[in-house]
Amino acid sequence: MSKKSKIVLGIVIAAVVVVVAVIAVAVLALSQQEKAPFVNNTVLSKGNVSNSISATGKVESNSTSYVHSSATYEIEEVNVEVGDKVNVGDILCTIDDSSIKTQIAIAESNLKSASMSTYNNLQTAERRYKELLAVAEGNDNASSTQVSITNAKNNLDNAQKAYDKAKEQYEDMRKNATYASAKATADSAYDALRIAASDYNDALEKVGLVPVYDVEGNYIGQTYGGEYSRGKIAYYEQLVAESREYVYNDPDNERLQKYYEDNYDKLIDALPDTATRAARNQFNAAQTNYDNAKRNLDEIAKNLKDAFENAETALETAKLAYDAARNDVTSGLNDAKAAYELALKQAENEPSILQLNELKKTLDECTVKAEKAGTVTAVYAKSGNIASGTLFIIEDTNDMKITASVKQYDVVSIKEGQKVTIRSDALEGEEYNGVISLVAPAATKDSPDGSFLIEADVTDKNTKLLIGLKAKLNIIIEEATDVFTVRYDGIGSDDKGDFVYVAEKNETGGYTAKKVYVELGLEGLVEAEVKSSELKEGDIIILDVDKCTDGGIIKLKPNKNNKTTVTDGE
Repeated sequence: MSKKSKIVLGIVIAAVVVVVAVIAVAVLALSQQEKAPFVNNTVLSKGNVSNSISATGKVESNSTSYVHSSATYEIEEVNVEVGDKVNVGDILCTIDDSSIKTQIAIAESNLKSASMSTYNNLQTAERRYKELLAVAEGNDNASSTQVSITNAKNNLDNAQKAYDKAKEQYEDMRKNATYASAKATADSAYDALRIAASDYNDALEKVGLVPVYDVEGNYIGQTYGGEYSRGKIAYYEQLVAESREYVYNDPDNERLQKYYEDNYDKLIDALPDTATRAARNQFNAAQTNYDNAKRNLDEIAKNLKDAFENAETALETAKLAYDAARNDVTSGLNDAKAAYELALKQAENEPSILQLNELKKTLDECTVKAEKAGTVTAVYAKSGNIASGTLFIIEDTNDMKITASVKQYDVVSIKEGQKVTIRSDALEGEEYNGVISLVAPAATKDSPDGSFLIEADVTDKNTKLLIGLKAKLNIIIEEATDVFTVRYDGIGSDDKGDFVYVAEKNETGGYTAKKVYVELGLEGLVEAEVKSSELKEGDIIILDVDKCTDGGIIKLKPNKNNKTTVTDGE
């Protein structure tokens, strides 16, 4: 066999060996792919994880008024029923006052004139004191004092809104449509001014004169060719620039306007030819247009500043007026209380006065009124019955809370201010937000398991919750937001620490499991926060960690929730 034949044979044998090796690798890879386990998976994304405590309670109102009357006489008429909305001062029912009026008439006829004066003083002092006390406690919407406070508060609220709006528009004028439009006009005029300045300079250069204005239209002086009269054009250009500035600052001054026009006419006469005069006129028109646009823009900016400063002053004035109205109540209440106590003391030695005073109170309570606004949730008063005990219950259905109890081993983790979610079996699909408002400092009396009372205010408005419904609280003890989270079946652990498996594409088009060590953050009920610089949003996380090895071939099960696709062999 020749040497050449041996070389060819060797090449053929080597090629066959390579082909066989490639086929063997492919067969092995295919075999590994066929044997690879199917694994559940999920796409890594950011979310929230929390720890929580559950509790069951009842929906109640934060504001409940039990209405009574000291007039124990026959009820004549009931004006409301369960579900009615009432305001402070609305008449709920009336009680027969004939008997009490007879007693008052007899008592008044028995009073001497001097005693009647003491009695009248007592009545006046008591009425004033009760009125101011109701205002201070927020239970009176009709008195002149409360009307003054309400008006002052409304003025303050309106002043605050006006201030906030003026402040926003002043600090960021671009949000004001008028300013934005004027700014656009000024910018356009400025661009036109620069072009006109350039054209004028070009016209001057053509006749041997150095440009007299910079690219922004500012006068910078001038040098001349020897063929023209020295200093004449420069002199009038300077006068025009100065007088133009005067006119800009005082546009209504006719004398300054005439001074400017005279200087400008002399400048035009001094220019050497028609082309430079035309260019200067165009430049002058552009200057005038820009001056007007800039002046308008400055005026709008000044108006916005003035509006802000005026709103600021109005807000301070409204605050002072509201504080004064409130202080008037406080000081007036103290004075009225002192006057009432003095009137009582003066009447102490005359039992008939005190008796008459009590009779008048009873007469007032023959007209039973709502002391708080809300919804009537119970009516016990009935026409023809004697008024006694609780006659009505009024509750604020827009201010709700959940009252619940928790075990002693849970209460140590609950704090006021923690967020809660609220659900009720009666309101399927509805979930509301709330906040813990009360954690009892001691266990509920006679509680066999040492449970503690907690309350959660409902912070959402216009809910479908009804007073008396059973509700479930989910109290958020701790929470991590906008973090990577993985279910516990996707987290493994070995001697080096906690890890997850990330599915990575391999050369055969399938997937290989890559072990990534992670730091666990907040651990919730079914998932935990994971931290690693090697993780990124969109990574495919393998959930069956017990089926994987680092670098092992795996096949992904279909996952309709995260759109993971299935690879070869599926």
